Amino acid sequence: MAFVSSFLLFSSHNNHTSNLESFGPSLFLLQFNSVALTVYVAGLFMLLKVSRTKFERDVVTNADRIAEKSTVKTSKINSSTARSVHLPFKLAMTFALISGLRKIDIINAFCAALWEHAVGNAFSQLTTLTHVNLATGGPVFPLSEVKVHCTVSDLWLIIDSEVYDATSFAPDHPGGTIINKYAGKDCSDQFKAFHRPRVAGYLKKYRIGSLRPEDRAEPSAATVAYRDLRTKLWKDGHFKPNATYYYGRHAVWVFLILLSVVCVMRGPNFSVRVLLGGCSLGLGLQQAAFLAHDAAHNGVLEPAGKGGVNWLAWFLGSVVFGISISMWTEEHSMHHAITIRPREDPQFNYLPIWLIDKKELENEKVDGKGGYKMNPVVTFLVRLQHFHFLPLVIIVGRINLHAISVVFELKRIFEQSKSPSSISASSFLGLLGMAVYWTWHGTLVSHLPTYLDVAIFSLCSHITAGFLHIQLLLSHMDVTTHTEEEEDAMGFFKFQCQTSRNIKVEPYEDWFHGGLQYQIEHHLFPQLPRHQLIVVKPMVEEICSQHGVIYRDDTFTEALTGVLRNLKELAWAVVTLDQ
Repeated sequence: MAFVSSFLLFSSHNNHTSNLESFGPSLFLLQFNSVALTVYVAGLFMLLKVSRTKFERDVVTNADRIAEKSTVKTSKINSSTARSVHLPFKLAMTFALISGLRKIDIINAFCAALWEHAVGNAFSQLTTLTHVNLATGGPVFPLSEVKVHCTVSDLWLIIDSEVYDATSFAPDHPGGTIINKYAGKDCSDQFKAFHRPRVAGYLKKYRIGSLRPEDRAEPSAATVAYRDLRTKLWKDGHFKPNATYYYGRHAVWVFLILLSVVCVMRGPNFSVRVLLGGCSLGLGLQQAAFLAHDAAHNGVLEPAGKGGVNWLAWFLGSVVFGISISMWTEEHSMHHAITIRPREDPQFNYLPIWLIDKKELENEKVDGKGGYKMNPVVTFLVRLQHFHFLPLVIIVGRINLHAISVVFELKRIFEQSKSPSSISASSFLGLLGMAVYWTWHGTLVSHLPTYLDVAIFSLCSHITAGFLHIQLLLSHMDVTTHTEEEEDAMGFFKFQCQTSRNIKVEPYEDWFHGGLQYQIEHHLFPQLPRHQLIVVKPMVEEICSQHGVIYRDDTFTEALTGVLRNLKELAWAVVTLDQ
């Protein structure tokens, strides 16, 4: 107790270089009790030994971390300097042992010297290091410097005002090349929308510093509300999939495809064998595709956290539906990040067949009436786009997915063949899955008696599954499109709301639309399980209402009518006959 009380008295003293007599009254009691004095010195020795070890460990760790992560030479700290912190402690300990049993004035001198040389110097050095390590976290970069690092070979990102060098990671990014779109930019909301919170832990080794405080943009009130909602949803467990719900969804597609098999194999007549069988297959494929979409967004199963192949998405997307899940992941991730950005969103870049916004074309007056310069093929097709829109979506949409899937996988293998070490078994999974699809699908239709039956069966299947493609297009057509600069200015929340549309459906229709009727909520929270979208919908509506953000919520008929009307307006207003 003598040790504790005396130590607190001298350590709380503000001016350690003041008159030594100020320590006298407190420490004088020690000379009358040799036992207390011995405990005092021993305890002080142990305390400072532990403190020195902790200080040294913390300082060295912080210094080494900066030296390892910083790319700026001036920010590197020589950890040997940090290791020298223990020297004053050694000197102080020696002095303490020598003077511990001497007169009170020497004890006073010991206290003053100890504080000055041991504790004072240690805190001085520690403060110098932690000023870089803890307060600023390393180098501080102006936004102008971060923007310069905007290429595939030199890729910096900003997430929550921290700067990361993702150059070495970008080629292996599980989400594909979408990461390149954010080179030299802030992608805080995008990162949190597309990743589990735990993924943030992997960022540490790529961190190189912080964004300069004066360059940190102030988020809008709507963005703040959106971020608060996202945090609340994670905290309340809304992102946890409901296994029972998805068991039911799996049962639907399995039943429909089995029904199609039974109709083809045992159907007593044309209507059952071809019409019912074809429609059942198309509907089953549509439902499997919805689940593949959910699985690829980690909405069906909790991701293992080890990366690698998403086997459920691969099975449903490639084996059952017949497309490349790698192609889908690449294109769909890009679509979510730059939704209907003119000529850049790969899932909404339909020229020369359809024109969905004037921003897709060169703005050149060629006839004195504000027309746009277009080649003859585009001119012909766009002039008729409101007529051929639905037939092409329903019949050609699925065929197009099969075609671009094969091209994507072959191209990927060809590119990897240039570097044989990059080729692995997973490189062929896409082709393998599609091969299995064509095997079972081909076997099924081979049991139809005539080529006419095969043709009508396939037509029924494509028309039924084609409603999936209509659903996708209605969700993002006849809305405002934005350039990259406009997107950055409005923020992620407002941008996603303005480029998406919800479709009003009755409760009994919910299963048919696969959750995509809640497109706004899905784009704001891509990893949210389908059964949670309806729960979040009123929360998002409230934010939009409070902050004046557009929230489109139309019936299927209203949305389809609006899209066709918009296509017609573009056909008449944009196309010019005078080239």
